[in-house]
Amino acid sequence: MDGPNILINTENGFVDRQHVKSNATLPNAFAFVLLYLSFGVIWLFSLKGTSLGVNTSLHNLRVAFSMILSVIFLQEEVTTHKVLGMGLMGIGSVALLVGASGDASANTGAGIVQVITSAFIYAAYGVLYSKKVQPEFSSSSQIMEWTGMMGLSTVLAAPFMAALGKFALDLHL
Repeated sequence: MDGPNILINTENGFVDRQHVKSNATLPNAFAFVLLYLSFGVIWLFSLKGTSLGVNTSLHNLRVAFSMILSVIFLQEEVTTHKVLGMGLMGIGSVALLVGASGDASANTGAGIVQVITSAFIYAAYGVLYSKKVQPEFSSSSQIMEWTGMMGLSTVLAAPFMAALGKFALDLHL
């Protein structure tokens, strides 16, 4: 069961709360898909301008961005465990950078900016999902509806993204 049906008074009469959310599900899901796909496309472009080690190391900044955005927008506490986790991530990222230092010629300023931007968008996606989606969709049927709309949005965007991905791989930055 989805729980009690809560009615909302609108200018057209009373409407149940779940129906109001359902009408906004597809546009919201599509917006989240576009945010998610934009992180992927920007990351795809960054591969041409960074070595694999540098790309992976910089993309790990998404952990730091997620923590910062979670503190700001979700009012999460900064705990010892989170700080230790960030420290371990930092040590691993530095190790990747040191290991990748032999291939510095593969790194461009544009590639570095693209991978950092991609990491930030990915972190923003995760925090927005936690703030906007999880509180609104708590029952199993609502979660399934949201997941279905995300899937439908992905299918609708797939041909465009496939063409853009092929274009990105063909670029020589």
